[in-house]
Amino acid sequence: MKLTGATGVTLRPLSGDAIRHYLLGDAGPGSAPGLRWSPVLRELSAPGSPVAEALQTPLIAALARDVYEPQLTGLPEPKEPREPEELTNQRRFGDAAAIKQHLFEVLIQNAYQPKDDPYKKRWRADEAQEWLSFLAHHLRARDEEYNFFAWWELREAAPQWLVLGTVGAICGLAAGIAAGLGAHVGQGIGVGLGAGAIIGLAGAIPIRRVSKSDIQPSKGIAGALIGGICGALLGAFAGRFGVGHAVWPFGGLAVALAVAIGVGSSTNFAGGLVGGLAGGTFATILESVGTGVPAGIFNGIGMGLCAGFAARFVGREKPSFRVQWSPLGLVCGIAIGTAVGLITARAAGGRMGLICGMAVGLLSAVPCGMLALLGADDRPITASPDQSLRQDSRAFWMTAPSAGIAAVIAGLIGGGLVSVYAARAHPTLEKVTSDGLAIGIAAGIIIGLGFGLYHAASVFFVISRFWLASQGRIPWRLMQFLADAHQERGVLRQSGSFYQFRHLELMHWLADQWHPDHTGPVGRLWLPQFAGGNREAEPASPTDTYAPLSD
Repeated sequence: MKLTGATGVTLRPLSGDAIRHYLLGDAGPGSAPGLRWSPVLRELSAPGSPVAEALQTPLIAALARDVYEPQLTGLPEPKEPREPEELTNQRRFGDAAAIKQHLFEVLIQNAYQPKDDPYKKRWRADEAQEWLSFLAHHLRARDEEYNFFAWWELREAAPQWLVLGTVGAICGLAAGIAAGLGAHVGQGIGVGLGAGAIIGLAGAIPIRRVSKSDIQPSKGIAGALIGGICGALLGAFAGRFGVGHAVWPFGGLAVALAVAIGVGSSTNFAGGLVGGLAGGTFATILESVGTGVPAGIFNGIGMGLCAGFAARFVGREKPSFRVQWSPLGLVCGIAIGTAVGLITARAAGGRMGLICGMAVGLLSAVPCGMLALLGADDRPITASPDQSLRQDSRAFWMTAPSAGIAAVIAGLIGGGLVSVYAARAHPTLEKVTSDGLAIGIAAGIIIGLGFGLYHAASVFFVISRFWLASQGRIPWRLMQFLADAHQERGVLRQSGSFYQFRHLELMHWLADQWHPDHTGPVGRLWLPQFAGGNREAEPASPTDTYAPLSD
């Protein structure tokens, strides 16, 4: 595309008069500031002078004033002021690059000098520089010209397996414990849950990849629920002919629905339909096989894979700002409510089945419909970093508990009644709770966490921050540290929900200070290979690499 009438701006070296006016302001040559700067000003006309060459750029001139006249720029004043005359020492500073490095070092030291205020958190200059160096290294590894950092991008500085492995381990452990507890009254959970999950994923993920359509968990879960119900009925029908261990027509619905939700969250409608059908069928056929420890191990692996795939494919990368409810949640609510109602009606009568089915259906429709969000990819981020984090966390606490509560009740009623009825026992409250409580709690943890990961990026931030802070690469109170670096230290700037280093060259200098074998406060660094980040939500193009000549 050809641009007509475009304007280009080229920075020219500052003149000696411009440098004098900038450094002294309205003060005259005979004033106190004029006397302090007089050795430097004399060097401006000296040919080949390193300080004259360095101060010709707006960046270095601004840094010099920040370091030696901090009271004019609002930066912290050192207890022992430095004299600008030291810049003229050519033995110490043989070229302009040495002066620039010196000014960067002193800028950080002055910014983080000890304070007498006991009510404000203070960080030492050495540890602050290490943390800033790590963040600068992370930014430059993504893009050398990208000077913006947001809290939700911290996940890129941690190993890629971290969040996926953590989520998978938590969900797998919950499912494994629930299955491994065995049965108190009924037959307990067999390996069918884990087998159905693995087989369902094997059918759902390839279909999603072939179709190349966007993942929408609401559609994937809806398709998987339909397929899961059909698979449960198919498995029960096979049981009539001696194939499998389904003991009654609706006995496999509970485990089939659990498989369907786990499989459907990582695919589209077609993938969910196929995966739910295959997984639900095998889950029903293998119900009550291998109870106890084998079921705990096998089901833990299967549900851990479901949770890990869900975090990988649908985990939110950018923050949420508000939650909208979609009518598609009614489809999921009707499917889950119908299944629970049928199970309850078979075990406790039609009236109880209608009540339980409607209650669970309504509870399930609420979180399943909370899928339409406005976030960073839908509009520019204008909230501050702390505000965007709070808004995103609010989205998590709106969706995760509601989905978890619905899953706990559905698992408690469905899983407990199936187990009790399979043992031909009378479904008392004590017996149903004894068999279904562990199932419900595990389902609540898995589904609640899965829904929260889809709706909020703050979960990834919390896990990544804990990992990096535990290794000393960032402070534990990262958001407070970044806000302090912006508001109190003048090292960072803020643009909407993004922070940026005050100068692009400051970021590069800090990044150069970081080394993989560093043994300071940060410790050793694991160096990932970063891919280019998503730039859709950039608040502006970072073209201004120099500080302004007036603050």
